[in-house]
Amino acid sequence: MPDPLPNFSPFPFVRLPRLTRAQAVIESAVARHAQGRRGGWRLAKLVGPVKIVGTSIVTRGFDPHAALVEVRWGTVSIAIAASGAIRAIAQRVLGGADELAAPRPATLAEHAVLAMLVAAALEDAGIPGQVWPLSEHARTIHERELEAVARRARLALDQRELFGRGGLQRDVAGEIDASGELEAPTFASGRRGSSTEHAETIAAAPPAPATPTLGAELIGLELALDIAGAALTIVCWLPAELILKAPPARTHDWRFALPIVVARCLLSRDAAKALKLRDVVVVEPALALTLGGGSFGLTATPGAVEARVTTGYVRAVATSDEPG
Repeated sequence: MPDPLPNFSPFPFVRLPRLTRAQAVIESAVARHAQGRRGGWRLAKLVGPVKIVGTSIVTRGFDPHAALVEVRWGTVSIAIAASGAIRAIAQRVLGGADELAAPRPATLAEHAVLAMLVAAALEDAGIPGQVWPLSEHARTIHERELEAVARRARLALDQRELFGRGGLQRDVAGEIDASGELEAPTFASGRRGSSTEHAETIAAAPPAPATPTLGAELIGLELALDIAGAALTIVCWLPAELILKAPPARTHDWRFALPIVVARCLLSRDAAKALKLRDVVVVEPALALTLGGGSFGLTATPGAVEARVTTGYVRAVATSDEPG
C-alpha cells in the first residue's frame, strides 16, 4: 500500500504584499515609532471590514479636495489626506441625500468623519496619538507636497522629451588631424568609414522617472483600502527623519490583578467542616502580595496606602490534606 500524501498546504506567498526596498524602509520605520500592540474592533464596527489592498510611495498627483486630518504622537506629526469613498462613508455614518460624484471640497462633516475613523484605527492599534481635524498644518503640508509631486512629474516629462525613446541624439562635426588613416565608427549605421567628418549617434538609456528619495523632507505613503467594498485612498505625509531617528523606548503596559492578604489563618478541611455558629477563629496579622503558590512579604506604616516589599518570593506551606 503506497504511503499517503503529506497532509500540508504550501505557504501562500502570492498573498504577501510586494514591497520595494524604499517602501519596506518607510513602513518599518513607522512600525518602530508607532509601537502598536493590539488589534481592536472599533473601526470595523463603524464602517465594516477594512482591508489594505496595496501600498506605494506617492509619485503622482492626489485629490486637491481631499479630507485632511493631522495625527500627533510624541514629537511626530503626520498629515493624512483621504479621497474616494470618504463621501460614501460619511453618508453611511451620518445619512443624507445621494449626490453625483463630481469634484468638490470636503465638507466639515467629512473632515470630522475622517478624524473619527483615524482615531478608531489608532485606538484599535494601541497607538497613543491625537487626531486633529481641519488642521492648517496638515492643509499646508498637503498643498505644498502636491506642488512638489507635480514639479517632479513635469521634470520627468521634460527629460523624456529631451532624451526621446531612442536616446540622446546629437551631431558631431569637425576635422581631426591624425597621421595615417583613421577609422571612425559610425554608430548609427553600424558601418566603419574612413571619413574624418561623420554623424554620431550615442545611444542612451531613457531617464528614470523622477521619484522622491529617502532624503526628502517629507515622504508620501499611499494606502489603498477596501472598506466594506468601497475604495478609499489615503496618503500619509511622513517626516523623512523617522527613517534615521531612534524610536522611543518601548514601555510595557502590564497589569495584574493580585490579591493582598492582610490576615491569615491556616485551617485544614476537617477543622473547617467542624466550625459551628458562634465559633471564634483567631487570625494572625499578615501583609503579603499573593502570586501563584506563594507570596511576597510587605510592610507598611499604619494608615499608609503604599507598602514596601520586604522579602523575596516565598512559597506557601501546604497543609496535611493538600498536595505538597
